[in-house]
Amino acid sequence: MYCLADTDSPGFDQQQVAVSQENLREHLGTHWDIRTIEPVDYTLRLTHQDLEHTGATRFQLVGWTIDPAKARTDHLGRILAPFWHLHAERRWR
Repeated sequence: MYCLADTDSPGFDQQQVAVSQENLREHLGTHWDIRTIEPVDYTLRLTHQDLEHTGATRFQLVGWTIDPAKARTDHLGRILAPFWHLHAERRWR
């Protein structure tokens, strides 16, 4: 599972939709054996140019605040977002 992480990342201020490791463990740990939760860079399709063209307001509507001037990018100019990669196995009782 991938989800937006609550970690500090340039260009991503405190996100309303971000999730902490503790939250994942608390809400999934009852029915899942969590093997790992690792921070990863998730490559968005968006570039700085896309954000400037679209405007930040569109993303704020869904709880994202992205500062294009600060956000990190990959070698193709796509924005890198802080995500958790969670690996777990379902408990069958």
